[in-house]
Amino acid sequence: MHPWAGWDHWLAMFTVGWWAYRMGGRARLWLPGCFLAGMMLGCFAGNQQLIGVFSSAFWEGLVALTILLLGGLLWLDRPISFRTASLLALAAGFTHGHVHGVEAIGLYGVEFTCGVLAATAALHGLGLVVGYCLGQRRSAAQLARCYGMSVGLTGVFFLLLAMW
Repeated sequence: MHPWAGWDHWLAMFTVGWWAYRMGGRARLWLPGCFLAGMMLGCFAGNQQLIGVFSSAFWEGLVALTILLLGGLLWLDRPISFRTASLLALAAGFTHGHVHGVEAIGLYGVEFTCGVLAATAALHGLGLVVGYCLGQRRSAAQLARCYGMSVGLTGVFFLLLAMW
């Protein structure tokens, strides 16, 4: 339930879907897939405490940065290379997955990870559907940019909270 209930994660995952839709072509499935792959690796690393050097505030700060970055990419609406977009989605997924994996220490890791991945995929799908539905309007780019700016500003807010 955390991807649905945690605003920081919800915004990032939904935004990945909408951003993937805006990128078009094979990015529509590839970018959410990269995010999910990164998330799966991050869940494992967090659950097994493979990267235990950094504090939870550090990881929450990284989560906030991913929200800022994803919102900014949607807001700027500028083409970036497919490879760069893939690496950004992978890194963002790893960051969010690590936070979820740490939350699941002592729980059933595989079942928890499968649930988190399913919820994430659903949020990506929701972002794709919204992108598609709004993409049929003449104001699609403006709507995406407005949403992206709102998400980016929310990322700044979450980053300030993590630093405080």
